[in-house]
Amino acid sequence: MKNVKKSRFYNDEDWHKARSQTIGGSEAAMVVNKSPWGTASDLYTKFITKKQIKVVENDRMREGTKAEEHIRALFSLDRKDLKVKNPPKKGHWFFQRIDKPYISCTPDGLAITKDKKLWGIEIKDVELIKSKDKKIWESNTLPDQYYFQCLQYLLVFEEMEGVVLEAHQKYFKHNEETDTWEFDYAIDRQYKVYRKDVKPHLDYLEKKETEFMEVNIKGHKRPKAIIRI
Repeated sequence: MKNVKKSRFYNDEDWHKARSQTIGGSEAAMVVNKSPWGTASDLYTKFITKKQIKVVENDRMREGTKAEEHIRALFSLDRKDLKVKNPPKKGHWFFQRIDKPYISCTPDGLAITKDKKLWGIEIKDVELIKSKDKKIWESNTLPDQYYFQCLQYLLVFEEMEGVVLEAHQKYFKHNEETDTWEFDYAIDRQYKVYRKDVKPHLDYLEKKETEFMEVNIKGHKRPKAIIRI
Protein backbone atom coordinates (compact mmCIF):
# COMPACT_ATOMS: atom_id res chain seq x y z
CA MET A 1 0.00 0.00 0.00
CA LYS A 2 1.48 3.27 -1.12
CA ASN A 3 1.77 6.25 1.25
CA VAL A 4 0.15 4.27 4.10
CA LYS A 5 1.58 3.33 7.49
CA LYS A 6 0.02 0.31 9.18
CA SER A 7 0.20 -0.15 12.96
CA ARG A 8 -1.05 -2.89 15.27
CA PHE A 9 -2.22 -2.32 18.84
CA TYR A 10 -2.98 -5.12 21.27
CA ASN A 11 -5.18 -3.21 23.69
CA ASP A 12 -7.83 -0.48 23.52
CA GLU A 13 -5.79 2.01 25.55
CA ASP A 14 -2.84 2.10 23.14
CA TRP A 15 -5.15 2.22 20.13
CA HIS A 16 -7.19 5.12 21.54
CA LYS A 17 -3.98 6.97 22.39
CA ALA A 18 -2.62 6.55 18.85
CA ARG A 19 -5.79 7.70 17.14
CA SER A 20 -6.61 10.47 19.63
CA GLN A 21 -4.60 13.07 17.72
CA THR A 22 -5.72 12.01 14.26
CA ILE A 23 -8.88 12.42 12.23
CA GLY A 24 -10.42 9.00 11.73
CA GLY A 25 -13.63 7.71 10.24
CA SER A 26 -15.71 8.75 13.26
CA GLU A 27 -14.31 12.29 13.16
CA ALA A 28 -14.46 12.94 9.41
CA ALA A 29 -18.09 14.13 9.46
CA MET A 30 -17.37 16.24 12.55
CA VAL A 31 -14.76 18.26 10.68
CA VAL A 32 -17.42 19.34 8.17
CA ASN A 33 -20.17 19.63 10.81
CA LYS A 34 -22.20 16.75 9.40
CA SER A 35 -22.09 14.42 12.39
CA PRO A 36 -24.64 13.68 15.14
CA TRP A 37 -21.68 12.90 17.40
CA GLY A 38 -20.25 16.41 17.53
CA THR A 39 -19.06 19.48 15.64
CA ALA A 40 -15.68 20.70 14.44
CA SER A 41 -15.61 22.85 17.59
CA ASP A 42 -16.09 19.75 19.75
CA LEU A 43 -13.29 18.03 17.88
CA TYR A 44 -11.05 21.07 18.39
CA THR A 45 -11.63 20.80 22.14
CA LYS A 46 -10.62 17.13 22.07
CA PHE A 47 -7.36 17.92 20.26
CA ILE A 48 -6.41 20.91 22.39
CA THR A 49 -7.25 19.34 25.76
CA LYS A 50 -6.08 15.88 24.64
CA LYS A 51 -9.24 14.45 26.17
CA GLN A 52 -11.43 11.90 24.44
CA ILE A 53 -14.96 12.93 23.50
CA LYS A 54 -16.98 10.96 26.02
CA VAL A 55 -19.34 8.47 24.49
CA VAL A 56 -21.35 6.54 27.05
CA GLU A 57 -21.57 2.97 25.79
CA ASN A 58 -25.07 1.51 25.91
CA ASP A 59 -26.61 -1.89 25.15
CA ARG A 60 -27.30 -0.89 21.57
CA MET A 61 -23.64 0.04 20.95
CA ARG A 62 -22.43 -3.19 22.53
CA GLU A 63 -24.88 -5.15 20.38
CA GLY A 64 -23.56 -3.46 17.23
CA THR A 65 -19.96 -4.30 18.15
CA LYS A 66 -20.83 -7.96 18.74
CA ALA A 67 -22.79 -8.16 15.49
CA GLU A 68 -19.92 -6.79 13.35
CA GLU A 69 -17.88 -10.00 13.07
CA HIS A 70 -20.95 -12.04 12.17
CA ILE A 71 -22.12 -9.60 9.50
CA ARG A 72 -18.61 -9.54 8.04
CA ALA A 73 -18.47 -13.36 8.06
CA LEU A 74 -21.74 -13.58 6.10
CA PHE A 75 -20.43 -10.95 3.70
CA SER A 76 -17.31 -13.07 3.12
CA LEU A 77 -19.42 -16.17 2.46
CA ASP A 78 -21.56 -14.33 -0.09
CA ARG A 79 -18.63 -12.61 -1.85
CA LYS A 80 -16.44 -15.52 -2.84
CA ASP A 81 -15.11 -13.33 -5.64
CA LEU A 82 -13.26 -11.27 -3.02
CA LYS A 83 -10.31 -12.05 -0.80
CA VAL A 84 -11.44 -10.51 2.48
CA LYS A 85 -8.88 -9.37 5.05
CA ASN A 86 -10.34 -9.18 8.55
CA PRO A 87 -9.09 -6.94 11.37
CA PRO A 88 -6.94 -8.74 13.95
CA LYS A 89 -8.94 -10.88 16.38
CA LYS A 90 -7.04 -9.36 19.28
CA GLY A 91 -6.43 -5.65 19.38
CA HIS A 92 -6.75 -3.23 16.48
CA TRP A 93 -5.10 -2.39 13.21
CA PHE A 94 -4.61 1.28 12.38
CA PHE A 95 -3.76 3.03 9.12
CA GLN A 96 -2.38 6.53 8.54
CA ARG A 97 -1.32 8.55 5.53
CA ILE A 98 2.46 8.92 5.59
CA ASP A 99 2.39 12.42 4.08
CA LYS A 100 -0.43 13.55 6.38
CA PRO A 101 -0.31 11.30 9.49
CA TYR A 102 -3.35 12.99 10.99
CA ILE A 103 -5.54 11.36 8.30
CA SER A 104 -6.32 7.89 9.64
CA CYS A 105 -8.83 5.06 9.70
CA THR A 106 -9.49 1.69 11.32
CA PRO A 107 -11.31 -0.33 8.65
CA ASP A 108 -13.90 -2.98 9.49
CA GLY A 109 -12.26 -4.98 6.72
CA LEU A 110 -10.35 -4.84 3.45
CA ALA A 111 -10.98 -6.81 0.26
CA ILE A 112 -9.01 -7.60 -2.88
CA THR A 113 -10.86 -8.32 -6.13
CA LYS A 114 -9.78 -10.91 -8.68
CA ASP A 115 -8.23 -8.13 -10.76
CA LYS A 116 -6.20 -6.96 -7.71
CA LYS A 117 -8.30 -3.91 -6.88
CA LEU A 118 -8.42 -2.81 -3.23
CA TRP A 119 -11.76 -2.15 -1.53
CA GLY A 120 -12.70 -1.09 1.97
CA ILE A 121 -15.43 -2.83 3.97
CA GLU A 122 -17.57 -0.91 6.44
CA ILE A 123 -20.04 -2.86 8.60
CA LYS A 124 -23.21 -1.41 10.12
CA ASP A 125 -25.87 -2.95 12.37
CA VAL A 126 -28.81 -0.58 11.94
CA GLU A 127 -32.13 -0.26 13.76
CA LEU A 128 -34.80 1.30 11.56
CA ILE A 129 -37.65 2.72 13.59
CA LYS A 130 -38.01 6.37 12.55
CA SER A 131 -39.54 7.11 9.14
CA LYS A 132 -36.80 9.60 8.25
CA ASP A 133 -34.11 6.96 8.85
CA LYS A 134 -35.96 4.40 6.72
CA LYS A 135 -36.30 6.96 3.93
CA ILE A 136 -32.54 7.60 3.82
CA TRP A 137 -31.44 3.96 3.84
CA GLU A 138 -34.19 2.76 1.48
CA SER A 139 -33.39 5.46 -1.10
CA ASN A 140 -29.95 3.87 -1.61
CA THR A 141 -28.19 6.74 0.13
CA LEU A 142 -26.21 6.86 3.36
CA PRO A 143 -26.56 9.06 6.43
CA ASP A 144 -23.93 11.81 6.30
CA GLN A 145 -21.80 10.43 9.13
CA TYR A 146 -21.47 7.05 7.42
CA TYR A 147 -20.88 8.53 3.99
CA PHE A 148 -17.96 10.58 5.32
CA GLN A 149 -16.68 7.47 7.10
CA CYS A 150 -16.45 5.77 3.70
CA LEU A 151 -14.74 8.83 2.23
CA GLN A 152 -12.15 8.64 5.02
CA TYR A 153 -11.13 5.15 3.84
CA LEU A 154 -10.53 6.59 0.38
CA LEU A 155 -8.50 9.49 1.78
CA VAL A 156 -6.16 7.11 3.60
CA PHE A 157 -5.84 4.48 0.87
CA GLU A 158 -5.18 6.50 -2.28
CA GLU A 159 -5.18 3.36 -4.45
CA MET A 160 -8.50 2.10 -3.05
CA GLU A 161 -11.13 1.58 -5.76
CA GLY A 162 -14.10 2.08 -3.47
CA VAL A 163 -15.83 1.17 -0.24
CA VAL A 164 -18.67 -1.27 0.25
CA LEU A 165 -20.89 -0.63 3.26
CA GLU A 166 -22.68 -3.80 4.39
CA ALA A 167 -25.72 -2.84 6.47
CA HIS A 168 -27.73 -5.34 8.50
CA GLN A 169 -31.00 -3.46 8.88
CA LYS A 170 -33.52 -4.38 11.56
CA TYR A 171 -37.15 -3.29 11.24
CA PHE A 172 -39.50 -2.90 14.18
CA LYS A 173 -43.27 -2.77 14.65
CA HIS A 174 -45.14 -0.84 17.30
CA ASN A 175 -47.01 -2.80 19.97
CA GLU A 176 -50.05 -0.69 20.82
CA GLU A 177 -50.80 -2.57 24.04
CA THR A 178 -47.39 -2.09 25.61
CA ASP A 179 -46.47 1.09 23.66
CA THR A 180 -43.12 -0.45 22.73
CA TRP A 181 -41.26 -1.19 19.52
CA GLU A 182 -40.67 -4.88 18.87
CA PHE A 183 -38.35 -6.54 16.37
CA ASP A 184 -40.18 -7.50 13.16
CA TYR A 185 -37.64 -8.61 10.53
CA ALA A 186 -34.16 -7.89 9.18
CA ILE A 187 -32.63 -7.50 5.74
CA ASP A 188 -29.10 -6.88 4.45
CA ARG A 189 -28.34 -4.07 2.01
CA GLN A 190 -25.08 -3.12 0.34
CA TYR A 191 -24.03 0.41 -0.56
CA LYS A 192 -21.01 1.08 -2.75
CA VAL A 193 -19.01 4.29 -2.83
CA TYR A 194 -16.77 4.40 -5.92
CA ARG A 195 -13.74 6.68 -5.88
CA LYS A 196 -14.41 7.77 -9.47
CA ASP A 197 -17.84 9.10 -8.45
CA VAL A 198 -16.84 11.09 -5.37
CA LYS A 199 -13.61 12.86 -6.29
CA PRO A 200 -14.99 16.38 -5.61
CA HIS A 201 -16.15 15.26 -2.17
CA LEU A 202 -12.77 13.68 -1.44
CA ASP A 203 -10.97 16.86 -2.45
CA TYR A 204 -13.31 18.88 -0.23
CA LEU A 205 -12.86 16.58 2.78
CA GLU A 206 -9.08 16.50 2.48
CA LYS A 207 -9.02 20.30 2.22
CA LYS A 208 -11.19 20.65 5.35
CA GLU A 209 -9.14 18.12 7.35
CA THR A 210 -5.88 19.79 6.30
CA GLU A 211 -7.23 23.24 7.23
CA PHE A 212 -8.46 21.89 10.56
CA MET A 213 -5.00 20.60 11.49
CA GLU A 214 -2.85 23.33 9.93
CA VAL A 215 -5.02 26.38 10.74
CA ASN A 216 -7.23 25.46 13.69
CA ILE A 217 -5.07 23.08 15.71
CA LYS A 218 -1.60 24.44 15.00
CA GLY A 219 -2.88 28.03 15.07
CA HIS A 220 -5.01 27.47 18.19
CA LYS A 221 -8.00 28.90 16.35
CA ARG A 222 -11.35 27.39 17.29
CA PRO A 223 -13.66 26.64 14.34
CA LYS A 224 -16.86 28.66 14.21
CA ALA A 225 -19.59 27.21 16.36
CA ILE A 226 -22.59 25.63 14.65
CA ILE A 227 -25.99 26.35 16.15
CA ARG A 228 -28.52 23.61 15.47
CA ILE A 229 -32.20 24.45 15.81
